[in-house]
Amino acid sequence: KEDAERMAAGAPVREPKTHEEKLAASWWNDITSGKKRFELCKNDRGYKVGDKLLMQEYAAGAFTGRTILADITYMLEEYTGLTEGYAILGIELLKVSETDTAGAESEGTE
Repeated sequence: KEDAERMAAGAPVREPKTHEEKLAASWWNDITSGKKRFELCKNDRGYKVGDKLLMQEYAAGAFTGRTILADITYMLEEYTGLTEGYAILGIELLKVSETDTAGAESEGTE
């Protein structure tokens, strides 16, 4: 709706962004299985519906090589009980990339 209003007013439409985020290894299976279809985060990056999240898995402080690419399909902000400045993002998986211990990469969507 916001983009349609901006277009009608002759203002430039914002191009979707890809936001990189660190992901705790403990959330990997829930996200890739589709059980967890949301992210709770501080909205200090200007997240918008239509943007993408590139979630990079970290374990013991190090990047594991595994990534998840997801679309932001919904945003909940300024809601009773939600801390000011935070948002709940509805996500849809686009791509899951895994790197095995030998460094070979496999890709797929679950």
